Amino acid sequence: MYRGYKITANSNFTGFCSDGRKTPEEIFEHFAKTGLDGTDFDTEYFAGKADFESEAIRIGELAAKYGLDVSFGHLPFHKKLAARPDGKEDNEAFRRLMLDAIKAASLMGIRRGVVHPIQIKSNPGDLDANFRLNSEWFAPLLEQAANCNLELLIENMPSYGTEGPCRYGSKADHIIALADAFGCGNCWDTGHANINGDDQAAEIIKLGSRLKGLHLNDNVTKIDAHLIPFFGTADWKGVMRGLKEIGYGYTFNFECRTRHMPKAATGYVARHLLEVAHALIDMDTDV
Repeated sequence: MYRGYKITANSNFTGFCSDGRKTPEEIFEHFAKTGLDGTDFDTEYFAGKADFESEAIRIGELAAKYGLDVSFGHLPFHKKLAARPDGKEDNEAFRRLMLDAIKAASLMGIRRGVVHPIQIKSNPGDLDANFRLNSEWFAPLLEQAANCNLELLIENMPSYGTEGPCRYGSKADHIIALADAFGCGNCWDTGHANINGDDQAAEIIKLGSRLKGLHLNDNVTKIDAHLIPFFGTADWKGVMRGLKEIGYGYTFNFECRTRHMPKAATGYVARHLLEVAHALIDMDTDV
């Protein structure tokens, strides 16, 4: 922990490096050795497991064994996990997968789970229609989360288009409306905001006390590359100015795509992430 922040990173940081997929045991051992306080564990790990409940309890106990915090995590969002045999999306099957994932997340110790808002692809500019769509989609998920003592955090999305209405869920105002209606919180993805050309400080300040999670990553232009901060063009002074203004006190979490490197390099990168975290947190004293 550094200046009161628990510094974590997504478990895919080392879970799928180029040497092959790693087990939870290997992932947690790696995180503990490199000094990270915890992991944003990839709950898609539980998809399709008949014994997901007992496995989730085992994962939570394993994290505790290594002294890792797993209270913040990402819930599944790849609908291909529940696709029909012909490869097409099956929304009802994916909803059932999400309900199980929420239960698994809670059993392993996650208390704040990130979810993606959905949109009407043919009509992203109709805010009312998109709001109703999200209300219908999230109703059973919110009920399950409440029963499992887990708070959903709605994340801002990237909008890649340069003409026409922006993607629904890509602006702070969109996800604030959803969070207030659902009685939940928000997660801010700095890379998505950079793609959208957002004023990071202004949008974070809008979120205020609703902001209870971070996906810290960087990019260049409109590629959602999930680079390590300072490797791209995101306004990190703006990010930290916004976090300081709202008194953010939750997990300082990296969501960086470093899983394609060989295992031999992941220790160095983890140490680099810690140094970047310290630099960013120190930055809030002089922004």
